[in-house]
Amino acid sequence: MASNEHRPWPVRAWIRIALPPSDALPVLMGPPPPPEPPGGDLLERLPAGPDPRKRLYAFEEPDGEGILRVLWDSDEPERLQVELRLPEYGTRIGPERLRAFWSHVRERLAPMGPLRVESADPRP
Repeated sequence: MASNEHRPWPVRAWIRIALPPSDALPVLMGPPPPPEPPGGDLLERLPAGPDPRKRLYAFEEPDGEGILRVLWDSDEPERLQVELRLPEYGTRIGPERLRAFWSHVRERLAPMGPLRVESADPRP
């Protein structure tokens, strides 16, 4: 469930994932319909911000003492942003914690099929 209560927590690790190309139907007249978020019912639409045309979808769930947040922007339908948000600031997260985060991401997104990591910080 997407919520704003953990949003102020700092992003301690993130992964940018390339999604497989969608099977968009050709449109004969008019503009194409906006893309649908990946993952079926996993992602929920976030309330419109200052730009009502912007379509953002998110999913949050606990990940240890932090929050795993998956974000999809319809302006970049070929990518997912996955974040690990933790309540503490300062020191870098340890390798064990990073491996646990990556494992949680792979498990959670496995139903979407094989996904390619475009970039990440920190790198595992």
